[in-house]
Amino acid sequence: MGIVGRVPGSRPGEMGHGEMGQGKDETEALLKLVALGNEAAAARLLSLHRRRLKKMIDLRIDKDLAARRDPSDVVQETILAAVSKLPEYLRKPNVPFYAWLRCLAWERLVDLHRQQYGTSRGEAYRVDFRQGLLTPQCVSEMVRRFGPPSSAKGPPPAEGVDATKTDSRTAKAGQQSDVPPSRRKARARVEGALARLEPSARELLLLYYVEQLTVPEIACVLEIEATQVKLRHVKAIRKLRTLLEQQDQDSSAQSP
Repeated sequence: MGIVGRVPGSRPGEMGHGEMGQGKDETEALLKLVALGNEAAAARLLSLHRRRLKKMIDLRIDKDLAARRDPSDVVQETILAAVSKLPEYLRKPNVPFYAWLRCLAWERLVDLHRQQYGTSRGEAYRVDFRQGLLTPQCVSEMVRRFGPPSSAKGPPPAEGVDATKTDSRTAKAGQQSDVPPSRRKARARVEGALARLEPSARELLLLYYVEQLTVPEIACVLEIEATQVKLRHVKAIRKLRTLLEQQDQDSSAQSP
């Protein structure tokens, strides 16, 4: 069965936290059409999730690798792989579609990181990449959600501005001297607490709060039951809050 005659264009669909509301309904409707051989539906299906996929890659790619490989190219390579593998998915669509698409992108990211660094960073780096690696963009997202309101939240990006690019600029700005001390402190506080989490717990929080995956999607990515996702999420949040409180206590103790 011919699925797609060409690679889908870049017109994105609007997606919220996971596949919610009309996004989920449209995905399911398109999958039914694709199963009947509708090539236009296949193109629309992949285009619908392009923006979400691009955000994930922007957030999770190593900055040195991103300087050499445009994340948009990684998205396109993932879409091409999805085009050829879509019939296989349709034969057994037992996981959420975006989780399946994300897995293809993740495999591509892992391959690119291995090509970039080989064994130069050692086995620990490869394991950490798959378990909660904290890129500057991920830290910025977590600061927005868990930092003090006065320093963690800035004005929303203007209409038409890519929020991921804004977060990337914020991450770079966090290393500059003209950033207010309160914002640097907030970033250091959250980053320090995240660094002390178990990698698996940190990864779950990144999937939920940074990538905004649903529970079924996280279960698919981590290859665990949905009930385990919920239990681990509760434990991870409690641990993070404890670590943030410890960071505050340590900061208070160091103050004159």
